[in-house]
Amino acid sequence: MYMTTTLGGSYAVKRGISFSAAVRYLSAANTSELGMTLTSSPFEFPDVPMSLKTTDNASGVGAVFGVSLTALDKVSISARYESQVSLKFKTSQDHDDFGLTTDGATNHRDLPAVLALGATYDVTSKFKVMADYNYYFQEDADWGKSSVATDEVPLSLLAGNANIIAFGFQYKIKSKITVSSGIGFTKMDFQDKDGYYANLGTFEVVQSDNTNINMGFAYKPIKKSHLTSVTCTYSILQINRSKW
Repeated sequence: MYMTTTLGGSYAVKRGISFSAAVRYLSAANTSELGMTLTSSPFEFPDVPMSLKTTDNASGVGAVFGVSLTALDKVSISARYESQVSLKFKTSQDHDDFGLTTDGATNHRDLPAVLALGATYDVTSKFKVMADYNYYFQEDADWGKSSVATDEVPLSLLAGNANIIAFGFQYKIKSKITVSSGIGFTKMDFQDKDGYYANLGTFEVVQSDNTNINMGFAYKPIKKSHLTSVTCTYSILQINRSKW
């Protein structure tokens, strides 16, 4: 789980063109749990349960820069760049019967930089369609090195970069309530998928290309204020393409 707090602002150079900048603080926690039981001993030894449970915590600071253009009255185009966030995780070992982890050990699992492009079209005053593209610079992140079996190369190079493209719509039910829905496609660019997943703690990358369907809503209790608006998005379906 990664929690982010962002503080920033935007400035309109002139009508239809604005720039934004922000600083964000990131707090992250990765939890690993593993269990198995050694059984059916030929010497009639009792079953031996084995388990592993660790939590890795880290924090870091990054920057966000954006630009927004309103080309026509109903069309808006935007771009956003999120800088890479250096994250050095420290392991807190609850239990480890396998000897796979070391209590207090540290390792880098940076959050990669992201370049995002988006566009919206106002079909009506209440109905809006949207398109979005995100490119993740995973190969530039420090995720440590792989095992000796995979030549100790950077894990981020084994994972490769990633792309996400999404389409959706937004509908304003009332002045205070807006609902949205959309579909996203994730394309991975693994350089060595088996080598990447041969290492403990490879949380960052999903195992294959996938499609997800999302729904969300926004509630703004004070009509003229953006500070009090609440937005929630939930993924209701994710399909692994390799299993279609």
